[in-house]
Amino acid sequence: MTDHAPRLRIDRLVIVESRLPTSFIRDVRLCAGLNIIWAEELTSTEGTTEVERAGHGVGKSTFSLMLRAVLGDDGAAVKTMRNHLADCYGSGGIAAEVVAGEERFAVFRSFGAQSLALRNGTVESLFEPNAKADAIDFSTYVTALGEQACLQHMPTRALPVTGQTVEWEHVLCWVARDQALGLRQYFEWRNDERTGLRRKVKDPPALVRLVLGLLSNSEAKAEERVASINNELSTARDTLRSDEQRGTNTRSIVETQLRAWAGVSNSLQMVADDLFAESVEKETQRKARQLETRNDEDRTLVAALDRELVELAADIKTQERIVELAKARWEETVALRNKDDKSLKEIRERRDKLLTLSGTCQYGGVSFSECSYVQAQRDAVKLTAKRDINVLTKMLEEHADREAAEKADYEREVKALSEFMDARENKTKHRANLSLAIERRLRQLGEGDAVRRSLTQWQESHQAPETEKLRDARAAVVNLEKKLEAAKGAKLATQQQMSERERQIAARASKLAKAFGVNGHYVPSDEKRPFQMLGADGDAYTVLEILLCDLACAVDGASGGGAHPGLLIFDCPREREMSPHLYDRFLTLVDEVCKAAPGLQVILTTTTAPPGLLREPPKCILKLSRASDENMLLKRRIENLLARATPLSRDTSDEEER
Repeated sequence: MTDHAPRLRIDRLVIVESRLPTSFIRDVRLCAGLNIIWAEELTSTEGTTEVERAGHGVGKSTFSLMLRAVLGDDGAAVKTMRNHLADCYGSGGIAAEVVAGEERFAVFRSFGAQSLALRNGTVESLFEPNAKADAIDFSTYVTALGEQACLQHMPTRALPVTGQTVEWEHVLCWVARDQALGLRQYFEWRNDERTGLRRKVKDPPALVRLVLGLLSNSEAKAEERVASINNELSTARDTLRSDEQRGTNTRSIVETQLRAWAGVSNSLQMVADDLFAESVEKETQRKARQLETRNDEDRTLVAALDRELVELAADIKTQERIVELAKARWEETVALRNKDDKSLKEIRERRDKLLTLSGTCQYGGVSFSECSYVQAQRDAVKLTAKRDINVLTKMLEEHADREAAEKADYEREVKALSEFMDARENKTKHRANLSLAIERRLRQLGEGDAVRRSLTQWQESHQAPETEKLRDARAAVVNLEKKLEAAKGAKLATQQQMSERERQIAARASKLAKAFGVNGHYVPSDEKRPFQMLGADGDAYTVLEILLCDLACAVDGASGGGAHPGLLIFDCPREREMSPHLYDRFLTLVDEVCKAAPGLQVILTTTTAPPGLLREPPKCILKLSRASDENMLLKRRIENLLARATPLSRDTSDEEER
């Protein structure tokens, strides 16, 4: 490769409407140096409304996303663009011819999922019958592209601290920034997606310095030492906070337990030197004595109840025998009454049967009323039945009186037994309740012993000096803070040792700033604003600082220094922040720089008209407008392909990124 051969250049970009049959929407030829895509604003006679006259929505940002797509970008914005266009052009896509170092590639990215690349091919060869057979994987193409354009020129690819390997997709985020971010800060590259770097605040500056060859081994080691000590310090501080909090929590827990156990308010002091002053300690001792006294009283009651229960058990046993005897006498009386009652019933039935006989005797053949035997029997039954009935009736009355008396005696004895049983049950319950109360107080006293031990521990911790463990934790934090300051000082000293590479890039950036009549100051270790235009304040100059710093880095790569690919894609770089004169001077300067560095390619989209000499080919490679559909990028009106998301905040502390 010659000294001026490009590390990376896009020679051609073709928007493909369909693959079969092959049909192109637009074929754009790019060149080395400055390439302008101008979205022309129409005059009042050419457009009927302000929207139609404006140069917005014609496809310039979509063109930038297409460039990113063929360079291997698979970010959210590129995916959104491809998905939207897939709805309109199902088999279409983006084709390009890309030069990376000594290799040339023809690449096709469909609006769907398919992508392929050919070595030493042309756009037309992508659609030949044997294209798929000769093609290489898109991932292989991206790897080769990154190696040839940038990565092979880097002495080391490992980012400091994390050791993450730099990949082409990381560098591409830098050289082709998201337009929606508006160039607010130098190291903000992507709007709605991550760059793939692990530390989104610390790693972009480190990546830039690695690519430019400005991150020395000594500084990388110093950075790693600072990060290592920071991690140790964070752990030590956490340990110290934990130890301090543990002591505070222990005292708080002990106080809460003591107050809850003693049943005192939070306002009562824990201990008191005054003999007559109230304190939690005295209330604790007083409550323990009360519990012990009540237990002694309840134990006396339990002993008395035990004696009474023994006596009741004997009384119940005696009464049960009395009840059984009374019941037997009652049942005997009932049995006698039932027996006499049965005999009386039989006599009455025999008597009534004889007295009520009617009809004719089967043996004598005479009427019962005329039978002498029956008449004799009737006369006898009348006499004996009357006598027996009288006797039995009298006996039944005597049995009834005796039964009533025996029943009354039985019921009286049963009631007495029931009273004994109830008394035993009540005393047993009372004894159980007393035992439970004693047990509960014993548990309280046990808890009280533990609480009193906690009180002693609390007093010791409250009165004792700082523990050895806590002293060691404090000393460790102080020691690490000193080490961190020393490490930061060593890192700063390393950064202040300006290398020859740093002087070269600083000289290039300063030369660009002088084109605007001010001095430039380049500090690569600054993680927010590495390049400053001294004496130039305002948003316009903030944007200009970012553009000039990117341009200086790209010129350095195109001239053979560092590893920058020498390609920049500026998508509508907020020209409204600048005055027309300032913006014209910037575009003219870019053209001058590109002429002086043949290996440099800058692709820039704009709505503001470029200076007169840059409005026509070969510098203006594509002019778009709303004058007609033919002048639109896709030669038809399609809804806005870009999701306008609010830029993500990058105000994150360094500790959150580790």
